[in-house]
Amino acid sequence: MMPIRALTGFTLTAFLGLATSGCVNMSAEEQVDMVDSDAALNYNKPNWQKPFWEQDRNTRPAQSVRPEPDANPSGQTLTNIGLVTDRSGQTVAAAWPADLQTTAASYGFRLVPQTQLNEALQRSSSCATNAITVACANSLAVFPGVRMLIDLGPSQAITIVDGSAGVAYPAMSLPSSDTNEALMQQARERASLSPWTLKAFAGNDNRLYITVGKVNGIDVGTELTVHKPGQLVSAPNGQPIAWRAGETIGRVKVAELVGSQLAVIASVSGEKPTPSDELLLESKNTAK
Repeated sequence: MMPIRALTGFTLTAFLGLATSGCVNMSAEEQVDMVDSDAALNYNKPNWQKPFWEQDRNTRPAQSVRPEPDANPSGQTLTNIGLVTDRSGQTVAAAWPADLQTTAASYGFRLVPQTQLNEALQRSSSCATNAITVACANSLAVFPGVRMLIDLGPSQAITIVDGSAGVAYPAMSLPSSDTNEALMQQARERASLSPWTLKAFAGNDNRLYITVGKVNGIDVGTELTVHKPGQLVSAPNGQPIAWRAGETIGRVKVAELVGSQLAVIASVSGEKPTPSDELLLESKNTAK
């Protein structure tokens, strides 16, 4: 209970209001308790034992809470994809609705953090132009490990570029409703052209890395096959219809997780992978 000598002017005013409304017969202690109660002041008494950023967590609508970036509650193998929005880097804004990451996971994808993707776009010489090309997408397949880039244009138009398969699909427009579902459905249909793949790169410590980790459902001991670059198969009209993996030249395994989005790989047999080689993971839970 708050000491009487510490009462503020606001509390004294409330006390006088109670006196004029028939509470004057209360004892001093009862009146202070009444004034300090939730019912009298009609507000939620603060919980001083809990940080302020957590106090309203239970009252927020569930759909407004953005999933934690390091979360992968389903445990399925998720493929990295990137949404290209503002290329200038001058605007800081939400790249997607709060629930799109959850929708993406239900389709077998993980959205690469927007700040990381924008910086990779700016650092890549293959992504110097405003147009998202196959060469640009292929360079980002190494780091930050993006399988596909989805360029979000005006009027809900999208262009999907698959760097691993080497395909830039024609632009199309999303419907005005169920945009999240439509976007991920298109990504899944395009990803079905080839299996789940990624590329390795050498860090400045001379160790080999892949840009996947716990958030993708990858753990220590996970094995991948190393392949020479694959081949795109096209129909007579030029439409891509399949992608064939190249010759198997080795096998690697995840030796160490570095944070939640990066892993060190070690050779198990055969040749060590180069950035041009493909690493394939056979899993029934991957997006195909």
